[in-house]
Amino acid sequence: MVTRLFLLILFVILVSTGGRASAAPSRSRLVIHPVVTAELTSLLSAGDLLHEALVKQDDEQVEVALKDIEQALKRTIAASRVLRPYERSHLLKLLEVMQEHAEVARNSGHSDRRERLVDIFNNLAILVRVYSVDARFKIFFCGKDRMTWVQTKARGQHPFPEGMDRDCAVRAP
Repeated sequence: MVTRLFLLILFVILVSTGGRASAAPSRSRLVIHPVVTAELTSLLSAGDLLHEALVKQDDEQVEVALKDIEQALKRTIAASRVLRPYERSHLLKLLEVMQEHAEVARNSGHSDRRERLVDIFNNLAILVRVYSVDARFKIFFCGKDRMTWVQTKARGQHPFPEGMDRDCAVRAP
């Protein structure tokens, strides 16, 4: 009798909270094929390496990271073929735009390069917000220049040093 009453109460709680233990709003992200998720993880890891290279101001490593991003984009686009057309279209739009930005960033001057890198970071942040990816990738935001980027370290560091306080980073939802 007590067990049935307990189960009934538990059922009412779960139904009233929508299956969540708390009444906090749920942030659901799209779950896609594991192969594509693995490639997205590789892409985000390459983006994290780009962030680290920019923080260290290591131009050689920035070049390597951009090449890694381009390769990861190609692999992710190829892997996306396993997705249904309606799942694939949004992802492809993000990836193809990011591919253009990476190509321009590798072949352009300083100011245009910075613009393209900002665009790449914004697209990486969109991927983290939309798709269910590894939780170690965190989104940060700097209100001073309104820039968003993805990194794995817990303490945010702005990727561009020029006239910017590196500690302006705030963890974004």
